[in-house]
Amino acid sequence: MDEDDIPFEVFNVREDERLHRHMDGMDCNADGAVCMVTSSLSGRDWDGCLWVYAAPFGLEERQESERTCAASTACHHFSTGLSDVVWVGESVIAATCDSGSLAVFQFDTQNSVIEPKSLYPMHHGLALCVAAAAPSGETASRSVLTGGADGRVVRWDLEHGKAVEDVRAHAAPVVQLAPANTHSALVATCSPGDRTLLWDMRSNHTRPCSVLPVSAMGSAAAFSPDDTLIALGNMNGEVSVHDMRALSQTAVNYRHGNGAVDRLTFAPHHPTYLASCGESVLGYVMDVGNNAAVRTVAATSPTQQARDVAWSAAGVLFSCGHDYDLLCARL
Repeated sequence: MDEDDIPFEVFNVREDERLHRHMDGMDCNADGAVCMVTSSLSGRDWDGCLWVYAAPFGLEERQESERTCAASTACHHFSTGLSDVVWVGESVIAATCDSGSLAVFQFDTQNSVIEPKSLYPMHHGLALCVAAAAPSGETASRSVLTGGADGRVVRWDLEHGKAVEDVRAHAAPVVQLAPANTHSALVATCSPGDRTLLWDMRSNHTRPCSVLPVSAMGSAAAFSPDDTLIALGNMNGEVSVHDMRALSQTAVNYRHGNGAVDRLTFAPHHPTYLASCGESVLGYVMDVGNNAAVRTVAATSPTQQARDVAWSAAGVLFSCGHDYDLLCARL
């Protein structure tokens, strides 16, 4: 597939004056709705905001000159910065806060209103990342994992509003979590100041079940949809893909750009498409099945830095970050 056949399009979310300068995390649900967390300095306070955009922003009906995300949105302001966000099911949203807490919201799809539900303090220092746990019995859509600057990984039961697992996973901050898609207890944890580890949350929490083979300080990880592959990214911009049955062997290895890999995610509609982003790359898509780059968009300014990429179920890839508008590509 030729790179030129898949353009990234820019959508002018920054035309909304309420939107903060830093877009730090985003996620898509099965209906295609996108949630996003932003942060910015307001006077002497570092404030955050949660945004939800109707899927997929109503862009198909708009003319090219009218591509903006101002319509069909909902937002909720927060008194602290927000670092990461994830859909839990179709209407519940979980976000991590700079205060060390997990914030849970309910999105009213009929009225486009975000309703705060709960705030769970847990981490000492910043809560940096959040991920929805794989389905497991009755808690299939109500379990999330958080990682913090204190090196801990916490598993939350949102149905009962409590932490059910608390693991001291690293001696340095946990910057990303990668739960397996079909095994509810399996999760990879990334800490650039430590190692990238694989944990079985059912076993003894004092030791990981595997140390993952990252060639430099690990910064990102992702499982393929069927969990047969795991992708690992590091602070040098390198990405490696490994078969879970032979972790010591590298199936695919490439550099997506200079600077750290901040996020990795496989496409749900195309299991071999792996998207990444980072300090110098706003969006990069690799077909790991054919070891061929599909699309890349480099930063055009030193102040631009991608923070997150997310796939919709329909194959739309979004990229958000610092100092640039939302990017979107239909693959």
